[in-house]
Amino acid sequence: MATAGQLQAQGPRQQEPLGAPTAASNTDPDHALPQAYEPRRNPIPNRHEVEAREKLQELAKLSDEQLTAELHKWPRYQKMTFGERAKFLQRIQDIRDHRKNMAVNRARELNLNLNPEQQAAFEKSYWDKKIVAEKQLSAETEPRRKELDEQMNQQLLKEFGSAQTPAK
Repeated sequence: MATAGQLQAQGPRQQEPLGAPTAASNTDPDHALPQAYEPRRNPIPNRHEVEAREKLQELAKLSDEQLTAELHKWPRYQKMTFGERAKFLQRIQDIRDHRKNMAVNRARELNLNLNPEQQAAFEKSYWDKKIVAEKQLSAETEPRRKELDEQMNQQLLKEFGSAQTPAK
C-alpha cells in the first residue's frame, strides 16, 4: 500500500477539492475526517467539525508508518479499495501541506524569521492553539446555533407546512 509520502512522490495528479465527497465521507467518525476541510460559509465550526478537524490534525502529525498502522486499525479503512485508500492518503497529505502553509503564513504575518526547527515547533503550537480556540468558540456558539436553527425550522414549517404530502 502506498503511503502519503509515496503518493506525493508519484508526481502530479488530478486535483479534487478538499471538501469533495470520497469513499471516506459521511457522518461516521472514520468517514467524517475529510469533511473537516470543506469550504463553509459559516466561519465558526460546529462541534462535529471541530472534532473531525482535531482527528485529522492528529493523523497529519503522524509519520507515514504511524499513519498506516493507525489507519489499519479502522474497520472502514480496511474495507476501502486500493484506489479509495490512495485518495484518502493523498487527502491526508493535502492536509499536511495545508497545515504547513497556514503556519508559515501566520509566522510571516507575525514577522517571524524561524529556522527549520523553530518552524516545526511553531506549526505544532499554532495548530494546537487553533484547535483549542475553535473548540471554545464552537462550545460558546452551539446553543445559539441550535436556537436559530429551531427558529428557522419553525418558520419553514409555518411557511410551507400546508405543502406536506398526506401519509399513505
